Amino acid sequence: MATVITSESQADANGQYIIFRKITAAAKKSGTSRVLLVGRFPWGPLNAITAYGDAASFRSTFAPEGFDRTGDAYLQATKFPWVDLQIVRVLGATPVKATINLQKTGPANCVTATALYFGTGGNGITCVVAAATNAVANSFNLTVTKTDSATSRTTSEFYENVDSDQVAGSYWTNLTASSKLLGPLVKDAVGRPVNGTYTLASGTDGSTQVAADYLGTPGSGDKGLALAEADPLVRFVLYDDVPSGIHAAVRSGFSAHQILMTDRVALLTGEESDSEATSKTNASGVQSSGSYYVHHYCTVLDDEGTSRNISCTAPLASLASLMQPHLSPAFKSSDFTVFMSPIKALVGPGSTKTSFVNLNRGGVIAFQRNDNGTFSPYNSTATDTTTPMWQKRMRDYIALTMAGGLVEYQNGPNDDETVNDERSVVESVLKELLLNRKQNHIFLPSISGYDMIDDRDTNTQANIDAGDRTIGFRAKLISEQKRLFLVGEIGPTVTVSIV
Repeated sequence: MATVITSESQADANGQYIIFRKITAAAKKSGTSRVLLVGRFPWGPLNAITAYGDAASFRSTFAPEGFDRTGDAYLQATKFPWVDLQIVRVLGATPVKATINLQKTGPANCVTATALYFGTGGNGITCVVAAATNAVANSFNLTVTKTDSATSRTTSEFYENVDSDQVAGSYWTNLTASSKLLGPLVKDAVGRPVNGTYTLASGTDGSTQVAADYLGTPGSGDKGLALAEADPLVRFVLYDDVPSGIHAAVRSGFSAHQILMTDRVALLTGEESDSEATSKTNASGVQSSGSYYVHHYCTVLDDEGTSRNISCTAPLASLASLMQPHLSPAFKSSDFTVFMSPIKALVGPGSTKTSFVNLNRGGVIAFQRNDNGTFSPYNSTATDTTTPMWQKRMRDYIALTMAGGLVEYQNGPNDDETVNDERSVVESVLKELLLNRKQNHIFLPSISGYDMIDDRDTNTQANIDAGDRTIGFRAKLISEQKRLFLVGEIGPTVTVSIV
């Protein structure tokens, strides 16, 4: 990675260096925008990565009607736009599927019904056995239902004229093959279950979740975050509001994953009750430049219109996923260090101006909550008290982007052909930033103009003979709108021209 120095004398024999002084996207790659969310969903596959798809298919798999839809993971997945969201469901060790035996006269086991997925969500699923529509003695109708008593939302499935004389396992397996609620039925004995209501029970979420349930075993691809090691398209990884007491371990594991993979960003968070001081301490303890600590809990409305607090990593990841394909260099998490840092942490509305400034200079950029519930970034000055933080971040972003595109030229021939190629890389970044201003200057990093400095003005023959080469440029940033004033007259005697 390129190193920022203040003079050539600080450079080692070989390497890549950035010098900021007054003079005095690399060719754009199509990016991906895949986000992996690891969390405690009420239903769904375990120890597997599953695509979100669209809202209907997601709900059908991870929270059908009748299941709890108030959890942090569910709300993170459903309340924000995603380009490509992948889901990993977390449970504790040795979870159990809910089950029930449909009894025949005796009583004796006749048909075993088992929940489709592990967890307590399977408890309360009912199987109602009733007389068959075709009136055949050994046939029956089966209605399978899951209802949320708090919302009255219900998923109901109807299986008509189930033939209890069938003994082939495939018949019973295929019967519920498309069920959202049940796995394969098992015929235990000849005969027909007696009419009545049977309720699945004994499903568990396993032991209390620990950090290992979220992280898995690095290198094994067994569960949790470890599953993402085999997916080179993942660009952002985040988690839900994990059980109290394991935030630090989960945070450390996600940061370590980012360091291991290098091609993605990890979004980290803390306890909802953490103080501002704790937030700053947690952020300063983040291990990697590609990991970002977020501390604020956003208020969203659940499916019933009730306000819920959720971790703000979700809107951050959603925004990043939408923007990432448009950013211009080839993606490396280090390229996002500066770009993402304005949203590295969020703090609540009670913070003072002084605390915002201190957080800014500590590498934690605070978002202020506005009266309408939205957030605006607070931009202080850097430690020199004059340079705005946004200017420092843009300066670093531009330089690191160029450096990333020049890596392949390191230790190459120091001739005019190589330098022309290197200058083209530098200028392509500047052109891309200038184009961003026309396309979307609000959300994309952009500049208002640039110059390439003549190679003869930045290099002497002696420097070239010594193996040094300097590429000079100027980039003009768009000035910041610091204050906005509304000046007007309002009253019944005001003179106007548009009526």
